[in-house]
Amino acid sequence: MDGTSIFGAMQALQFGAQTVNGLLALKVSSEVQTKAIELNSQIIAAQGHIMAIQSDYAATIEEVKLLKEEIARMKSIGGEREKYILHQVERGAFAYILKPSVDSSEPAHWLCVQCFDNGHKKILSANKRVTGGREVEHQCPHCKNSITVHHRRRIQRLTEDELKIQIDNIEGRRVD
Repeated sequence: MDGTSIFGAMQALQFGAQTVNGLLALKVSSEVQTKAIELNSQIIAAQGHIMAIQSDYAATIEEVKLLKEEIARMKSIGGEREKYILHQVERGAFAYILKPSVDSSEPAHWLCVQCFDNGHKKILSANKRVTGGREVEHQCPHCKNSITVHHRRRIQRLTEDELKIQIDNIEGRRVD
């Protein structure tokens, strides 16, 4: 049922109500008047139901619009996800990094694992030095998660060979 169907039903009911009111205005028997009043009550109830349906229909249209926007956003994220790979930047410290095969003018950067897995691309930024300045904490500006790495560890893109070694190590085909 679309908006025009609902509008047409409302018009038909309004015409019916006007007809009943016209009948009531005529000098007719009390039995006909009673039936006309009953019919008028039923028409008013039907109008109320149609208005509720119309309200539900408008809410459904809005929900469909929001879902379409979400699908478009997820498709966009899906394409973006293909550019990155999960990388262990330090023992126990993980981040998403650009794949070597991605031709991008973006500088090398680390993405927050939690945010990226939740559909947000948030770059970890060097926040502060810890443990006497030998380590640097990189923090997500969105969720505040952080990873700590040695201060000499630089954010850089992997080469294809480094990526292959990392994948082999993850899959248990240790390559030294």
